[in-house]
Amino acid sequence: MSTDLVPTSQILGEQFTANEAELLRSILDEESSLTLVIPDHMDPTVLWDSLEVCTKLSRTIQHASDKVKPLIGRMLIVVQDYPQLYQTKGYETYDKFLSYGVPELFGVSRSEAYSCKRIAERFPDLSTREFREIGVSKLQVATRAVVENPNCREKVLDKAREMSLPEFKSYVAKLTGSEPSDFSGGLVEIYCTETVKKAWEAFRQNKYIRAYVGSESDGEILSAMIQECSVEWMAQVEKSLERGAA
Repeated sequence: MSTDLVPTSQILGEQFTANEAELLRSILDEESSLTLVIPDHMDPTVLWDSLEVCTKLSRTIQHASDKVKPLIGRMLIVVQDYPQLYQTKGYETYDKFLSYGVPELFGVSRSEAYSCKRIAERFPDLSTREFREIGVSKLQVATRAVVENPNCREKVLDKAREMSLPEFKSYVAKLTGSEPSDFSGGLVEIYCTETVKKAWEAFRQNKYIRAYVGSESDGEILSAMIQECSVEWMAQVEKSLERGAA
């Protein structure tokens, strides 16, 4: 791979003037605090120019992300056919490569890798332009609808193009009989022993468990566990109460 540098506009489709680039360099000072970079009493013209260039950069990054993430997902699918690529890096299986290799080698989290892969699996025929126009956030929601209603794929994509993200979440929630909040992520941190941690790792990576749940997502696996345990444990509680009453 060549190490020659090229203008980012050739890749990202956005151009920054010399003045904008200089302004960004001054704003993105990693050693300075927010209040030092953007003080309370700032030249209004500089403040407005800073706001414009930062939102432009944020928009550029988001558009680039929407185009690149599905491509990463497609690459992760194809790399399964070339196990030597990740095995030579020290990852014996594809699951270990996704769970540990991708974060360690490329700085992409496991959940992000699986999300990219699911989008590429469900929408392999969309163009890069369509991925950018619809956006990764809506495509992540759309994968849920397409899994449960494969025949509605084109209608779901049309709605994704037309609707805002909150509107689309509500639409998919009605379509799948779920709640809009089901499409908003949360983080669960649980302290446990090393033995329990290893047991969870083995459990979530078990291909039969994933096949049973119908998902590779930790969240979906945990949700299925909660639902089944709730039913089973409550049934046991009711039996105990009945025996006590007798």
